[in-house]
Amino acid sequence: MEATARALRHDGVTIFTGVPALFARLLEWARKNNAAMEAIQAIGAPRLRLISVAGSPLTPSLKAEVERAFGQTLHNGYGLTETGPTISQTRLASPRGDCSVRPPIARVELRVRAADGHDVNAGGTGELWVRGPGVMKGYYRSPELTAAAIDGEGWFNTGDLARQDSDGALFISGRTKELIIRPRT
Repeated sequence: MEATARALRHDGVTIFTGVPALFARLLEWARKNNAAMEAIQAIGAPRLRLISVAGSPLTPSLKAEVERAFGQTLHNGYGLTETGPTISQTRLASPRGDCSVRPPIARVELRVRAADGHDVNAGGTGELWVRGPGVMKGYYRSPELTAAAIDGEGWFNTGDLARQDSDGALFISGRTKELIIRPRT
């Protein structure tokens, strides 16, 4: 973490993106090296203009702590390898106080579907399906997996549970199944 803090302080870093665990570790390091947490004086980031997370769920408490420490909004994004990877992210012009990943990026469509395949009303939780130019065409040499993940209209089932508010805010709330990545033998 010391090298990260040094880069933020001295190397003119203007954009800093990481997974939530990285920010949590950085805050932990700062607490050990700086008694006053009003700002991360142990780190200092004079040129920093954007901080953001992606890659795993962001908790409200971590978001609030990072924002207090850096003195700016922590933006949140969401995506998967199969979707190129970004599906949605908060907008600089309209920061969020919650952990929404906001609306989809340009040309990406979202649907939140119930187990029966019908769309869920705003505020309801269901499986997140996406469609757009960045969505993969299929899994390499695996037509069965492709057919299970992508429907006949090009909608990809992310396997994530989500809800979308009436204002378009998207919240990821879990997974429909466990994901274990292992090499093929």
